[in-house]
Amino acid sequence: VVPLQQNKSIVMEETDKFIADNMDALATDIAMGEGEYVDTLSTMLNVSDSVAFKAALQANFDNIFSSSDVSATEVSGKIYSLVG
Repeated sequence: VVPLQQNKSIVMEETDKFIADNMDALATDIAMGEGEYVDTLSTMLNVSDSVAFKAALQANFDNIFSSSDVSATEVSGKIYSLVG
């Protein structure tokens, strides 16, 4: 688990919007374990170890994107559970 290091409510609101607006591109990046969208997400969440964060996202892809109609809210919640 990678610690979240900023004011959680502000970060979560901005991050929720980013995830909702970029679901398809983010899914592609998470599946690859790298890319612009996952880098942006890492920066937005101010994770201390972006390499570990991206690896954790990639390893949990099937859980994060559990179905083709998964909601942005569900995706956000699953990502937040990885960063604590």
